[in-house]
Parts: sequence; C-alpha cells; structure tokens
Amino acid sequence: AIPVSVKRNPVRRWNMKDEYFFGKGACHVLAFEFKKLNPEYEIYVIKPHGPRGYHVFATNNKVCFDYQGYTPYNIYLKDYTKLCESLFENWVCDVIKIHEGFNAFCEKYDHMKIEYFLHDPRPRALEYIFKKTG
Repeated sequence: AIPVSVKRNPVRRWNMKDEYFFGKGACHVLAFEFKKLNPEYEIYVIKPHGPRGYHVFATNNKVCFDYQGYTPYNIYLKDYTKLCESLFENWVCDVIKIHEGFNAFCEKYDHMKIEYFLHDPRPRALEYIFKKTG
C-alpha cells in the first residue's frame, strides 16, 4: 500500500514508479487513455462495498488491460478479488461498466480529475501503454 504521506503529497505521488502510479491512484487515467487507442474496449470499475480496493481497467471481455499490461479476463478478476480479500477483511465488490466520460466518472466515483495531478498524466499514460503493448 502507498503510505498516506505519498498520497497526500502530489510531488511524491508524481515521482512514484509507473507501476505504482498507474496501479494505485491513476488507474482510471490509464484505462481511459487505453480506450481512446482501442475503442473496442470498455471501461470497468471494481467498486468495493467498503472504502478500499477500487480499481479501473479496460476490457474487451477476453483480456483486460491495466498497469500490468494484458491479462485474460477470467484470471484478472479472480486474481484481483483474491488479492483484495487477503488484504481487506470481508472484502466484496461490484464490477460496473462505465458509460460516463472521464470527468463525470471522476465525480461519480470520487477519482482525481486531470487538474488535481501535479502534471497532466495523460502523456505519461500513453507512454506507459506503448511500453506495455509494444
């Protein structure tokens, strides 16, 4: 888990390695940028019933894309659920298809809008996507 001191410090958050940055806090940016390049994919949010374990990813229902790169859909959800159940007591979630645009998504699901990052994370997301997809 990322220490609260990093989450509350935009400079420290921005300076995290890409895997942490896009895995814990900017996953929604990565997913939305990925969908722009791959319109056949849809965006989903893993929404826990409690406060911990949110995650956003893109999928075509065969494979998922997030900070890890590509993972088969059935393995992805099983592994994510298993991880969160091991970290958070009584963890349960819903997997919800996102129909909103980026800003509406951020408002509805309490995620950071672009202007709340130290710098615009979209170019960084694109660079990371190209690194992960070849």
